[in-house]
Amino acid sequence: MQGAGIVAFALMLICVLAFTSISRSESVCTGLYVQITDLEQYQFVSPAQIGQAINNMEQKVVGRKIRQLHLKEIEQMLLSNSFIKTAQVYINMKGDMHAIISQRVPLMRVYGPHKETYYIDQDGKSMPLSMNFAANVPVATASYTETRTDSNIIRLNAKLFRLAQAIEADSFARALSGQITFQPNGEYIISPRLGNFEIELGDTSALEQKFSALKSFYRHALPEEGYQRYGSISVKYRNQVVAHRITLNEESHGRERN
Repeated sequence: MQGAGIVAFALMLICVLAFTSISRSESVCTGLYVQITDLEQYQFVSPAQIGQAINNMEQKVVGRKIRQLHLKEIEQMLLSNSFIKTAQVYINMKGDMHAIISQRVPLMRVYGPHKETYYIDQDGKSMPLSMNFAANVPVATASYTETRTDSNIIRLNAKLFRLAQAIEADSFARALSGQITFQPNGEYIISPRLGNFEIELGDTSALEQKFSALKSFYRHALPEEGYQRYGSISVKYRNQVVAHRITLNEESHGRERN
Protein backbone atom coordinates (compact mmCIF):
# COMPACT_ATOMS: atom_id res chain seq x y z
CA MET A 1 0.00 0.00 0.00
CA GLN A 2 2.78 2.38 0.91
CA GLY A 3 4.55 1.73 -2.39
CA ALA A 4 1.36 2.28 -4.34
CA GLY A 5 0.85 5.61 -2.57
CA ILE A 6 4.32 6.78 -3.52
CA VAL A 7 3.75 5.81 -7.14
CA ALA A 8 0.40 7.63 -7.19
CA PHE A 9 1.96 10.76 -5.71
CA ALA A 10 4.77 10.67 -8.27
CA LEU A 11 2.29 10.33 -11.14
CA MET A 12 0.23 13.21 -9.77
CA LEU A 13 3.35 15.38 -9.47
CA ILE A 14 4.35 14.59 -13.06
CA CYS A 15 0.88 15.54 -14.26
CA VAL A 16 0.94 18.82 -12.33
CA LEU A 17 4.38 19.73 -13.73
CA ALA A 18 3.31 18.83 -17.25
CA PHE A 19 0.14 20.90 -16.93
CA THR A 20 2.13 23.82 -15.52
CA SER A 21 4.65 23.58 -18.39
CA ILE A 22 1.86 23.49 -21.01
CA SER A 23 0.00 26.31 -19.32
CA ARG A 24 3.16 28.44 -19.08
CA SER A 25 4.06 27.85 -22.71
CA GLU A 26 0.64 29.07 -23.76
CA SER A 27 0.86 32.13 -21.49
CA VAL A 28 1.67 35.51 -22.96
CA CYS A 29 4.39 37.96 -21.93
CA THR A 30 2.78 40.61 -19.75
CA GLY A 31 5.61 43.15 -19.39
CA LEU A 32 9.17 44.13 -20.32
CA TYR A 33 11.47 45.52 -17.65
CA VAL A 34 15.06 46.64 -18.25
CA GLN A 35 17.58 47.14 -15.44
CA ILE A 36 21.02 48.62 -16.13
CA THR A 37 23.01 47.93 -12.99
CA ASP A 38 25.56 50.74 -13.43
CA LEU A 39 23.34 53.38 -15.01
CA GLU A 40 24.32 56.03 -12.43
CA GLN A 41 28.00 55.76 -13.42
CA TYR A 42 27.69 55.25 -17.17
CA GLN A 43 25.03 56.12 -19.73
CA PHE A 44 26.37 54.45 -22.86
CA VAL A 45 23.01 52.73 -23.28
CA SER A 46 19.58 53.50 -21.82
CA PRO A 47 16.67 51.29 -20.72
CA ALA A 48 14.60 52.74 -23.57
CA GLN A 49 17.25 51.74 -26.14
CA ILE A 50 17.45 48.23 -24.75
CA GLY A 51 13.67 47.86 -24.73
CA GLN A 52 13.44 49.09 -28.31
CA ALA A 53 16.15 46.68 -29.47
CA ILE A 54 14.35 43.73 -27.87
CA ASN A 55 10.99 44.74 -29.34
CA ASN A 56 12.53 45.25 -32.79
CA MET A 57 13.98 41.75 -32.65
CA GLU A 58 10.86 40.02 -31.34
CA GLN A 59 8.23 42.21 -33.04
CA LYS A 60 7.07 43.50 -29.65
CA VAL A 61 7.30 41.05 -26.76
CA VAL A 62 4.30 42.09 -24.64
CA GLY A 63 1.28 40.08 -25.70
CA ARG A 64 3.27 37.38 -27.47
CA LYS A 65 3.24 33.77 -26.27
CA ILE A 66 6.17 32.99 -24.03
CA ARG A 67 7.06 29.90 -26.07
CA GLN A 68 7.55 32.16 -29.11
CA LEU A 69 10.19 34.30 -27.43
CA HIS A 70 13.89 33.56 -27.96
CA LEU A 71 15.63 34.46 -24.72
CA LYS A 72 19.13 33.20 -25.60
CA GLU A 73 19.03 34.95 -28.96
CA ILE A 74 17.96 38.17 -27.23
CA GLU A 75 20.94 37.88 -24.88
CA GLN A 76 23.32 37.33 -27.81
CA MET A 77 21.84 40.32 -29.62
CA LEU A 78 22.37 42.54 -26.58
CA LEU A 79 25.93 41.28 -26.10
CA SER A 80 26.71 42.28 -29.69
CA ASN A 81 26.31 45.91 -28.57
CA SER A 82 29.81 47.40 -28.16
CA PHE A 83 28.88 49.05 -24.85
CA ILE A 84 27.32 46.06 -23.09
CA LYS A 85 29.44 43.69 -20.98
CA THR A 86 26.85 41.27 -19.59
CA ALA A 87 23.20 40.56 -20.39
CA GLN A 88 20.75 38.26 -18.63
CA VAL A 89 17.21 37.83 -19.96
CA TYR A 90 14.52 35.75 -18.26
CA ILE A 91 10.75 35.57 -17.74
CA ASN A 92 9.40 35.36 -14.21
CA MET A 93 6.37 33.43 -12.97
CA LYS A 94 4.10 36.40 -13.65
CA GLY A 95 5.05 36.38 -17.32
CA ASP A 96 7.21 39.51 -17.19
CA MET A 97 10.40 39.61 -19.25
CA HIS A 98 13.39 41.06 -17.39
CA ALA A 99 16.64 42.16 -19.02
CA ILE A 100 19.52 42.86 -16.63
CA ILE A 101 22.44 44.69 -18.26
CA SER A 102 25.90 45.81 -17.17
CA GLN A 103 28.00 48.14 -19.29
CA ARG A 104 31.65 48.02 -20.23
CA VAL A 105 33.84 50.22 -18.01
CA PRO A 106 36.35 52.53 -19.76
CA LEU A 107 39.65 53.31 -18.03
CA MET A 108 41.33 55.58 -20.58
CA ARG A 109 40.52 57.53 -23.72
CA VAL A 110 43.11 57.22 -26.47
CA TYR A 111 43.99 59.44 -29.42
CA GLY A 112 46.24 56.96 -31.16
CA PRO A 113 49.04 57.29 -33.70
CA HIS A 114 46.80 55.70 -36.33
CA LYS A 115 44.30 58.58 -36.39
CA GLU A 116 41.88 56.52 -34.26
CA THR A 117 40.08 57.54 -31.08
CA TYR A 118 38.75 54.96 -28.65
CA TYR A 119 38.55 53.87 -25.02
CA ILE A 120 40.47 51.07 -23.35
CA ASP A 121 38.14 49.23 -20.98
CA GLN A 122 38.82 47.45 -17.70
CA ASP A 123 39.53 44.21 -19.59
CA GLY A 124 42.18 45.85 -21.77
CA LYS A 125 40.03 45.82 -24.90
CA SER A 126 39.37 48.65 -27.34
CA MET A 127 35.96 50.26 -26.94
CA PRO A 128 34.35 52.81 -29.29
CA LEU A 129 33.32 56.30 -28.27
CA SER A 130 29.64 57.01 -27.69
CA MET A 131 27.42 59.74 -29.09
CA ASN A 132 25.39 59.58 -25.86
CA PHE A 133 27.98 59.76 -23.12
CA ALA A 134 31.62 60.76 -22.53
CA ALA A 135 33.42 59.01 -19.68
CA ASN A 136 35.51 61.07 -17.26
CA VAL A 137 38.79 59.16 -17.65
CA PRO A 138 42.44 60.09 -18.29
CA VAL A 139 43.20 61.05 -21.90
CA ALA A 140 46.30 59.68 -23.63
CA THR A 141 47.46 61.23 -26.92
CA ALA A 142 50.18 60.04 -29.29
CA SER A 143 52.92 62.54 -30.13
CA TYR A 144 53.61 60.71 -33.40
CA THR A 145 51.95 58.87 -36.26
CA GLU A 146 52.63 55.40 -37.62
CA THR A 147 51.18 52.86 -40.02
CA ARG A 148 48.38 50.86 -38.47
CA THR A 149 49.08 47.14 -38.04
CA ASP A 150 47.50 44.60 -35.73
CA SER A 151 50.80 44.05 -33.93
CA ASN A 152 51.24 47.80 -33.36
CA ILE A 153 47.73 48.10 -31.92
CA ILE A 154 48.15 45.08 -29.63
CA ARG A 155 51.52 46.27 -28.33
CA LEU A 156 50.34 49.85 -27.75
CA ASN A 157 47.09 48.87 -26.04
CA ALA A 158 48.91 46.47 -23.70
CA LYS A 159 51.14 49.32 -22.48
CA LEU A 160 48.28 51.81 -22.21
CA PHE A 161 46.20 49.27 -20.31
CA ARG A 162 49.03 48.75 -17.82
CA LEU A 163 49.21 52.51 -17.26
CA ALA A 164 45.42 52.87 -17.06
CA GLN A 165 45.20 50.11 -14.44
CA ALA A 166 47.92 51.73 -12.33
CA ILE A 167 46.17 55.11 -12.46
CA GLU A 168 42.79 53.57 -11.63
CA ALA A 169 44.25 51.74 -8.62
CA ASP A 170 45.85 54.88 -7.11
CA SER A 171 43.64 57.76 -5.93
CA PHE A 172 46.60 60.18 -6.08
CA ALA A 173 47.40 59.17 -9.67
CA ARG A 174 43.73 59.57 -10.66
CA ALA A 175 43.61 63.08 -9.22
CA LEU A 176 46.99 63.96 -10.74
CA SER A 177 46.59 62.73 -14.30
CA GLY A 178 45.20 65.25 -16.73
CA GLN A 179 46.59 64.90 -20.23
CA ILE A 180 49.01 62.05 -20.97
CA THR A 181 51.29 62.10 -24.00
CA PHE A 182 52.94 58.92 -25.23
CA GLN A 183 56.02 58.92 -27.41
CA PRO A 184 57.40 56.54 -30.05
CA ASN A 185 60.12 55.35 -27.65
CA GLY A 186 57.42 53.98 -25.31
CA GLU A 187 57.75 56.72 -22.69
CA TYR A 188 54.93 58.79 -21.19
CA ILE A 189 54.62 62.42 -20.10
CA ILE A 190 51.86 63.61 -17.77
CA SER A 191 50.57 67.17 -17.79
CA PRO A 192 49.10 67.30 -14.28
CA ARG A 193 45.85 69.00 -13.34
CA LEU A 194 47.73 71.13 -10.82
CA GLY A 195 51.03 72.79 -11.71
CA ASN A 196 52.51 74.30 -14.86
CA PHE A 197 55.11 71.59 -15.45
CA GLU A 198 55.48 68.18 -17.08
CA ILE A 199 56.02 64.87 -15.34
CA GLU A 200 58.31 62.46 -17.17
CA LEU A 201 56.99 59.03 -16.25
CA GLY A 202 59.26 56.99 -18.48
CA ASP A 203 57.98 53.59 -19.58
CA THR A 204 55.27 51.52 -17.89
CA SER A 205 57.62 49.61 -15.56
CA ALA A 206 57.48 50.05 -11.76
CA LEU A 207 54.47 52.37 -11.98
CA GLU A 208 53.44 51.85 -8.36
CA GLN A 209 56.86 52.98 -7.15
CA LYS A 210 56.88 55.95 -9.54
CA PHE A 211 53.50 57.22 -8.34
CA SER A 212 54.60 56.69 -4.73
CA ALA A 213 57.71 58.83 -5.34
CA LEU A 214 55.59 61.51 -6.99
CA LYS A 215 53.18 61.51 -4.08
CA SER A 216 56.06 62.05 -1.65
CA PHE A 217 57.43 64.89 -3.80
CA TYR A 218 54.03 66.58 -3.95
CA ARG A 219 53.62 66.33 -0.18
CA HIS A 220 57.05 67.54 0.88
CA ALA A 221 59.00 69.40 -1.81
CA LEU A 222 56.31 71.24 -3.76
CA PRO A 223 54.68 73.01 -0.79
CA GLU A 224 58.06 74.47 0.17
CA GLU A 225 59.14 75.59 -3.30
CA GLY A 226 55.76 76.30 -4.89
CA TYR A 227 54.12 74.78 -7.96
CA GLN A 228 55.38 77.53 -10.27
CA ARG A 229 59.08 76.95 -9.52
CA TYR A 230 59.41 73.73 -11.56
CA GLY A 231 59.54 73.18 -15.31
CA SER A 232 59.65 69.40 -15.23
CA ILE A 233 59.74 66.48 -12.81
CA SER A 234 61.11 63.08 -13.79
CA VAL A 235 60.53 59.72 -12.12
CA LYS A 236 61.69 57.69 -15.12
CA TYR A 237 64.82 56.50 -13.30
CA ARG A 238 64.49 53.91 -10.54
CA ASN A 239 64.23 55.35 -7.01
CA GLN A 240 64.89 58.89 -8.21
CA VAL A 241 62.89 62.10 -8.50
CA VAL A 242 64.70 64.59 -10.72
CA ALA A 243 63.17 68.07 -10.65
CA HIS A 244 64.16 70.91 -12.96
CA ARG A 245 63.72 74.28 -11.27
CA ILE A 246 62.84 77.27 -13.41
CA THR A 247 65.59 79.89 -13.32
CA LEU A 248 64.86 83.58 -12.87
CA ASN A 249 65.50 84.17 -16.60
CA GLU A 250 63.10 81.38 -17.57
CA GLU A 251 60.51 82.69 -15.13
CA SER A 252 60.78 86.25 -16.51
CA HIS A 253 60.56 84.98 -20.11
CA GLY A 254 57.47 83.03 -19.13
CA ARG A 255 55.86 86.17 -17.75
CA GLU A 256 56.74 88.10 -20.92
CA ARG A 257 55.12 85.42 -23.11
CA ASN A 258 52.01 85.53 -20.97
